[in-house]
Amino acid sequence: MSWLDRYLDLVAETESPREFHFWCAMAGLGHVLGRRVWLDQHRYRVYPGQMMVLLCSDSAVARKTTATREIKKLIGTLPHVNIIPQRVTGATLLDSLNRLDDNAEPLDAVGLIFAEELGNFFTREDCRRDLPTLVTELNDAEDGPWKAPTRTYGPVVLYNPCVGMIGGVTKTGLAKEVPEQVRRTGFLGRVITVEAEGAEKPQDLIEEPLEMKALRQWLLVDLHQRIALLNGPFQWADDAKAFYRDWYPAHFYHTKKLGYQETSGWLSRKHVHLLRTALVLTCAERSELVLCADMLDRARIELDKVEARMPEALREVGDNFTEAARVRRSKLIAKLADLASQNGSPWVAKRRLFQYLHHYYDHSNTYEHDLHDFEYAKIIERRQVENKAGGMTVEVRIRPQKGKFLKGVE
Repeated sequence: MSWLDRYLDLVAETESPREFHFWCAMAGLGHVLGRRVWLDQHRYRVYPGQMMVLLCSDSAVARKTTATREIKKLIGTLPHVNIIPQRVTGATLLDSLNRLDDNAEPLDAVGLIFAEELGNFFTREDCRRDLPTLVTELNDAEDGPWKAPTRTYGPVVLYNPCVGMIGGVTKTGLAKEVPEQVRRTGFLGRVITVEAEGAEKPQDLIEEPLEMKALRQWLLVDLHQRIALLNGPFQWADDAKAFYRDWYPAHFYHTKKLGYQETSGWLSRKHVHLLRTALVLTCAERSELVLCADMLDRARIELDKVEARMPEALREVGDNFTEAARVRRSKLIAKLADLASQNGSPWVAKRRLFQYLHHYYDHSNTYEHDLHDFEYAKIIERRQVENKAGGMTVEVRIRPQKGKFLKGVE
């Protein structure tokens, strides 16, 4: 039996679904492994520490918090683990990743965010609006130094960043409480969103069975003395090469045929989720860093289960997102037309337009996305003109239209 199978035995007495415990353990082990093991795909590397998992259910009956805290207790006993709480700003997130070793040398900027309520992590507060962009960029795990893309935090430099996450959210919360920017940054495509209901039977939890204490001790020993010490690149076994060369083209054309839908971002990254999941499964069971077909197949089975339930997990996201975007975009066009009539000129400064519309947007990036979409649909156009200070000002205007005014953009 692997470490993961024994862990699922340990938490069987809780009321959290098996799926929640499985994926929390995957993300927890992924963080323990961090960037110390990897699979080289030539154009990029796949690291276990990139794994992000989101537990999604209708209510507290599913015990999302229980599942997150159980794995946290075990991996928190390791000295190098870097657990990041959900109440952080962009600045404190970067500070928590900027760590030094005993010789004052920078450590890899690896961290695992525990967001038991995703809506409390990604909020609309001004000091936290940059978190979706930061988490997405840090999760990409670029090699070498990484500098903050904004002057807000000064000269912060992180080395070899790699951020994972274990989060919880309700379906309604994902659609209405989590800022829209979280969806626009590609965050949901990078996350394994696990939908499940509560346990089938109650557990009184009055006394822990004696065998569980011995099982927990075995898990801790294997975690400290084997898994946490694994280091180096993975190699492809011949049967794994054959498996992946057969599976990936079929997945590629299947995803392409489906076209756009709420799960498109995730499906386009499913092959990376497959590889990362297989890496963690291998380390949970074996010490030899060789990727084999049996682990790829087990990863495929688990991810197929996730994919099958994703429409249910995201059932409220599509309607809420479409309606909010429709209202927001109609306000943008209406205000642009109104300002143009006041100016006596069809051209309006982009910055000035945003000043009137900012309360409809959770972030200026979303405003830029809407402008870009309108440009692509040939509804607006932009230009640069020299201003009185000698700099350049970006202006936008509504293009002369024929036919339906907002065709193709709602």
